Order: sequence, then C-alpha cells, then structure tokens
Amino acid sequence: MCLTPPLQPHHWGLTLGVHCLQNGLPLDTDVYDLAAWSSVVELSDRSVRGGSVPVRFPDFTQGGWETAKPFTVDGIDLAKMGIA
Repeated sequence: MCLTPPLQPHHWGLTLGVHCLQNGLPLDTDVYDLAAWSSVVELSDRSVRGGSVPVRFPDFTQGGWETAKPFTVDGIDLAKMGIA
C-alpha cells in the first residue's frame, strides 16, 4: 500500500494516488474497487426508497475477483517512502 507524509484530510485520496504514481509505488486500489465504492450511495438510495429492500450489488469484475492476485507489500521499495 502506498503511504505518504501527513496530508490534509480533504486531499488525501487524490494526493495519495498522485504521490504513488510519481514515485513508482503500487496503488492499494484499482478501477474495480473505485467502481464498487462509488456505487454504495446509489445502491443505498435504491434500498431505502424500496423500504430497505436488499439490492443486488453488481460484480464489476465479472467474476475476476475470484482469481485476482491479492495485493501484497512484497515489492514495495520502503526507501522510496522514506521508511528504510
């Protein structure tokens, strides 16, 4: 996971991503994670409007999550983060 120096909370996500990309560090999220997180509000709204009915959560990976390689910290260069 990409770690950065202290940041202003309202800039955390964007600054974190930019820092990782500029320093060749792996991101801790991907486009599928972003789609899933972005859908929570819409799906919650549908559920509430339906009287709290369950709402199917879309599989944005089309099953790819089952075989996706897990995120690991093995290949992270700690020196680039100022830790080592």
